[in-house]
Amino acid sequence: MDGRIQYYSLEFEAASASIVEAGKELLSFATGQPFFIKPFAPFMDVMDSLFDLRMAVSGMERFKRNILLQEAIYLFAAAALASNNSKDAEHAVHRTILYMKENYKSKITLPELANLAGVGIRQYTHLFKQVTGASPMDYLGKLRMDRAKKLLLVASNDMVTVASHVGFKDEFYFSRKFKQQVGVSPRVYMQTREPRVIGLLYTSHLLALGHVPVGAPDYHLFENYYVREHAKAMTPFKWEPCDMDAVRAMKPDLILGYEHMLSEEQEQLSQFAEVIPIDWHAQDVYGQLRQISAIVGKRKQEREWLERHLAKADQARERVQRLIGGKETCAVLVMESETFRVVGDRNMGHVFFQTLGLNPHPLVKQHMEAGAPFIFSEPKPYHELSKYDADRLIIMVNSKDKGAPEAFKQLQMSERWQNLSAVRSGSMHMVPFNKWWVYSPLAIDGQLDEAVALLHNEDVG
Repeated sequence: MDGRIQYYSLEFEAASASIVEAGKELLSFATGQPFFIKPFAPFMDVMDSLFDLRMAVSGMERFKRNILLQEAIYLFAAAALASNNSKDAEHAVHRTILYMKENYKSKITLPELANLAGVGIRQYTHLFKQVTGASPMDYLGKLRMDRAKKLLLVASNDMVTVASHVGFKDEFYFSRKFKQQVGVSPRVYMQTREPRVIGLLYTSHLLALGHVPVGAPDYHLFENYYVREHAKAMTPFKWEPCDMDAVRAMKPDLILGYEHMLSEEQEQLSQFAEVIPIDWHAQDVYGQLRQISAIVGKRKQEREWLERHLAKADQARERVQRLIGGKETCAVLVMESETFRVVGDRNMGHVFFQTLGLNPHPLVKQHMEAGAPFIFSEPKPYHELSKYDADRLIIMVNSKDKGAPEAFKQLQMSERWQNLSAVRSGSMHMVPFNKWWVYSPLAIDGQLDEAVALLHNEDVG
C-alpha cells in the first residue's frame, strides 16, 4: 500500500421518471450524510463484481450487472435505513432526558418515558442504557440528587422544601435516598460543604459577607474599583454576552440572579446551577445584603458588617452636618455628551442623601417623593441645568459615554455653567466615575470616606 485511499463511485441513470421518483423516496434519508455498512465485506464483494463488469458487452453480462446494481442499492439503502433508525432512537432518548430535566419536580414513571419515546418499556430501557450508561430511573434519581445538593446549600431552604422541589413528598424518604446515593445525610452535607457561588451583580455583597465567589463577570472584576483588590481570588468570565461554557466550568452551586436578567440567560444558567433572583430595584443595598446573607448562611457576618458601617456613617454625618449645616441645598448630576441626569437617593446618591443627610434641591426632592425608588432621571438637555441650581453640586462625568469628557470641558467654559450658584461659590465637587458608578456594600463604605474628604476639600487621591 502506498498510503493512497481507494474508493468506488457508483453512478447510474434511471430509465423512467417514475423510477427516479421512487429512488428519491427510497434514498431520501441517506442524502448528504455518511453512515456505516455492516457487514462491509458482502457489500465490497458486490462492488468488486460490478467493477469487473463495468465494460460488459454481452447480454448476459449486462443482465448480471443490473442484478448486482440492484443488490448494491439494496445493501446501501438497508444500511442507511438502519443508521437512520438508530439516530431516531437516540433522539427519542434525548427527548426523554430533556423531559426529565424540565419535570424532575413531578412524579415521572418508566411507562410515561417509554411512551414519550414511542417504544416499548424494554426497548426504551435498552436504548437509554446504550446512550447514557444508566437505566432511566437511576438517571432520574441522580438528576434529582444533583439538584438537591445545590438546593441544600441555600441556607434559607429547609428539608421539606428541598425534598418537595426535587419530586419527593416525604422528606424522610428523600433523606434515605440522598444518603444512599451521596454517602452522607442531607444535614451532614449541608454542614460540611460551603456553596460555590457566582454573584453577578452581587459580587461585592458576597465579599462584604466574607464569602469569596468562585467567579465574577470580567467588567465587575476589572472596572469595579472596590472589587479589584480581590480579583486574584476569583475567575473572570465574559458577561456581554455571557460565556456559558466558562461559567459551567467553574461548577457553581448557586448563582445570584436579578429581576432584569434575560430569560434565556436564566434558563441556560439554571441547567447547571441553582439561580436565585435577588431584587435589585425593589430594595436598597441593605435589603439586598440581608437577602443574600440568608441564602449563603452569613446572617451573623451581615449584622456585624452593618453595625460597623452604620457606626461609621453616624460619625461621618455628624462631621458633615457641623461643616455645612442642614439648610443649603444639594444636587448630584451625571454629565453625558449632550445631556445630564439628576441623581436620586439611591446608587451614587445613597451616601450624599441617605447617609450624610444632605438637603436635596427642591426639584430633586420632588423626584424622590414621587413613589418608586428614584435612581436617575431621564436625560435632560444642558439648558435645563439652571433648574437644578443648588447651593452645592456633586458632578460625575459618565466615562462610558465617549463624548462626555470633552462635552463637559466645553460646558464648563460656557456662561450657562459659570452662572450656577455652586460654581460661583466654589461648592462644586467632581467625583471619579470608577469609584461612584457602583452601588454595593463595599462601594458605599468606600464612597463614605470619599464624600467626607471631598466636602472638607481634602485630597482623596
